[in-house]
Amino acid sequence: MGTSSVAGTRDPSTGFDARSTRRPASKGCPPRKRSPVGPARGSSGPAGRSPRGRARRRFRNAPGSLPWSPMHPGRQGSLEVYDADDAEAMARAASALRAGELVILPTETVYGLAACAEPRALARLRDAKGQRAQKPFARLVPDLARVAAAGARLPASARRLAERFWPGPLTLVLDVGRETVGFRVPGHPFARRLVAALDIPVVATSANRSGQPPPASFGAARDAVGPYAALGVDGGPCPLGVPSTVVRVAADGEAKILREGFLDRESIARVSQRLVVFVCTGNTCRSPMAAALFEAALARRLGVDPRAAGWSVASAGVAAARGAPAAANAVAVLRDRGLDIRQHRSRPLDEELVARAWRVIGLTPGHRQSIQEAWPEHADKVLLLDPRGVPDPIGGDLATYRACAEHIERRLEHLLDTDLAVTSASTELRARFPTPADIPPHAEPDPDVDGARYLIGGRVLRWEGPCDPVHGVVCERGPGDELSRRVLGRIARLSGAVALEALDAAVAAWDLGRGPWPRAAVAERIAAVRSFAEAIRPERERVAKLLMWEVGKPYRSALAEFDRTIDYIDRTLEALDALDRRSSRVHTEGGVLAQVRRAPLGVTLCMGPFNYPLNETFTTLIPALCMGNTAVVKLPKLGRLCNLPLLEHLAACFPPGVVNVISGDGAELIGPIMSSGKVDVLAFIGSSTVAAIVEKQHPAPYRLTTVLGMDAKNPAVILPDADLELAVAQCVQGALSFNGQRCTALKTLYAHEDIADEFAARVSEAVESLPCGMPWEDEVVITPLPEDGKPERLTALLEDAVARGARVLNPRGGRTAGTLFFPAVLYPVAPDAELATVEQFGPLVPIVPFRDVAEVQSAIAESPYGQQVSLFGSDPAVLGGLIDALANQVCRINLNRYCSRGPDVFPFTGRKNSAEGTLSIEDALRTFSIESMVAASDPSGRPLVEEILAGGHSAFLHRRE
Repeated sequence: MGTSSVAGTRDPSTGFDARSTRRPASKGCPPRKRSPVGPARGSSGPAGRSPRGRARRRFRNAPGSLPWSPMHPGRQGSLEVYDADDAEAMARAASALRAGELVILPTETVYGLAACAEPRALARLRDAKGQRAQKPFARLVPDLARVAAAGARLPASARRLAERFWPGPLTLVLDVGRETVGFRVPGHPFARRLVAALDIPVVATSANRSGQPPPASFGAARDAVGPYAALGVDGGPCPLGVPSTVVRVAADGEAKILREGFLDRESIARVSQRLVVFVCTGNTCRSPMAAALFEAALARRLGVDPRAAGWSVASAGVAAARGAPAAANAVAVLRDRGLDIRQHRSRPLDEELVARAWRVIGLTPGHRQSIQEAWPEHADKVLLLDPRGVPDPIGGDLATYRACAEHIERRLEHLLDTDLAVTSASTELRARFPTPADIPPHAEPDPDVDGARYLIGGRVLRWEGPCDPVHGVVCERGPGDELSRRVLGRIARLSGAVALEALDAAVAAWDLGRGPWPRAAVAERIAAVRSFAEAIRPERERVAKLLMWEVGKPYRSALAEFDRTIDYIDRTLEALDALDRRSSRVHTEGGVLAQVRRAPLGVTLCMGPFNYPLNETFTTLIPALCMGNTAVVKLPKLGRLCNLPLLEHLAACFPPGVVNVISGDGAELIGPIMSSGKVDVLAFIGSSTVAAIVEKQHPAPYRLTTVLGMDAKNPAVILPDADLELAVAQCVQGALSFNGQRCTALKTLYAHEDIADEFAARVSEAVESLPCGMPWEDEVVITPLPEDGKPERLTALLEDAVARGARVLNPRGGRTAGTLFFPAVLYPVAPDAELATVEQFGPLVPIVPFRDVAEVQSAIAESPYGQQVSLFGSDPAVLGGLIDALANQVCRINLNRYCSRGPDVFPFTGRKNSAEGTLSIEDALRTFSIESMVAASDPSGRPLVEEILAGGHSAFLHRRE
């Protein structure tokens, strides 16, 4: 499913949403039960389980007993205490956090003091710590998926650290938009279950006053911050007893320790970076040349800066003095290759560098032997660049150094292909990207799109504030074969205040249902929407080019998206006209004369995805407008420019305030809109995690109508009697249309073990033959990916699957260059591989073999997704049984065809985390409206009703012939 920006208002101390929770109705926790007072476990006496009757304890914090209390009076109230294994502890802790109270929590490191990320709670937390500065607090999350859902940049080094040390004593400080946020997955099961169960962001700090030691027991935490907390959870002594290690991981992958805690620097360095160290004798000739040449070769293969992919390179010598520069001839030879090693200074190889290294590469057998003898515990990481050795050029002329560099280059290619097994981007794949001169004139994007514009109250306005650059998905090759993405233009980064202006315009146009648009006759609305559809037809090629450059959609597919949008509008108007005609009938039942019609709901917030930024946005906006609602449209984070040529047409065709279009950071815009309580309908297409955050920001979600298109992991099931030729063709198309960036894409292929090998081989062959190139090329299928860091995330999923026993079957599978990622067919993928359970939303094709179809049924039933499934087979009895087994798990079962949305007359919906509401044409009209009726007694009221109908006195109560 496409993604949309996370909504909320960011607090300066956390860097994430402070509005992502409803303000509770009460200002404090519910009344607490009094329990017998007993000693805190871990404060005095032996640690262990408290007696059952003493699970809940209440302590009166005596101000005089705490040396700091006269200076910091705090709340000076009562602390309700629960044992971590008490059945009520979880619910009470969650309730206290939702109410804005502070809670003392056990973790595996030290006791923490937690709060929700809401301004008043954060102020209490700073007061408890004794902090005056706006120091940030770490956010507690249950898993890595919640970090990704928060919009954090996760370079490969951050993922490796998280996968190795989470849950556990590691805090990662990551980029989230323009800010940095600390994240931690606690190792203590109580704390982790608590944050998993909560629908609000939770921050925490050690439960001590600033300058005091962090507490490893509940008693120490209670004595330090008890007067400020409403509730404490006693989990016994903390197993580790020292704080977490805090690591800042920048967007380029560089990891820097901000605070060393339980995890030492060596552990962090060993995991965060794949450090490759080249070793010769004096570290002035061979090893510095090898390091520089290796880094350049690695960059060519990865298509990105190696540091962004989690690599680092160094060199040293087994007999090197410290501080000598590289040999002059070595500098000259590499300068001819565009590499600069003038800043290199020699260093001796030492234990610290060997311990941090992922691989140590000796330039001769003697170097390897010396290293292994000196540090036998690291012997398995020491490799040879060439078994015969690389001759030392010291003292030789320029030709000798040149020959040495050529020798090293040849062996580096072998090293990358074999011992290091680096997934490479072939010369052919990289060459797919054009130089600026290679781009055909007809494919050039429109240079005149002004992204600093927005629509509010019927006026297209210019934004004079900050704007974000919009980068094209296509990389362009420079003179040195480097790749860079063109800046297509800029887009307005509107403020929260402007977002509220847009909302106010929509509220005014709605006017409590009394505005001209909600009260207009259906025929008037149809005429306005039809005039808009006609007005935008000339924008077809312009919009398609922007789709092509912004999201990488093949040009023919971009044109098809525009055409499908126009067709959707036309068919929606036809359906609305038919619905209005049917609703105009007057019915009599039980002495009541009535006309039942559909009325609008109110103000709608529309948020579309990046993968179909035009069509999916209009599949919610158009039915909402047709039914008389007013709308605020928040453009998606990618694919924003393609909607801008339509702003003037929206302003001209609809009354002021009926449609308002804004762009910018979702956290800054959506939080104020939702927390205002003025939105009546939320139409959102994106992830279920973000949908939950946005929905919960509404102060009265029980009256919020939601239309949600969310996550999907649609499986295909290939039975033993399937037509393999048909199944392969359908599965490849279903998995890789638009690079697999569709919610309806086939994302897991289950193949019966009797035919799995043959099926996988055929799929691999078909995928390997897919045309890969630029979106303007004829017949191209695989195009560049628009999301920043997407190739790296896909590579991480691929590597995890391979580590669990899968193989990449197609030769080019997983190769990358810039924004291109060639599809990878992986088989056999283990059920516990991440790729088997998470939505990859990209060109990875996992094939999972099965013996009994009951295994697949269980996997689908237990999955959090429930959109569609494709079944491939020929036995009617078997397929019929599967239909019955899966009909209550998904909402569309496709027989011998791939999953899809269309035709739009059919229902498009899902179960579980996949959808809420239905988006076929007719269903959408019903979703964005509510039944309303006019009734009178029959026969006494009939003359009056007939007179209103005959005279045309009402737009709502009327008759259609």
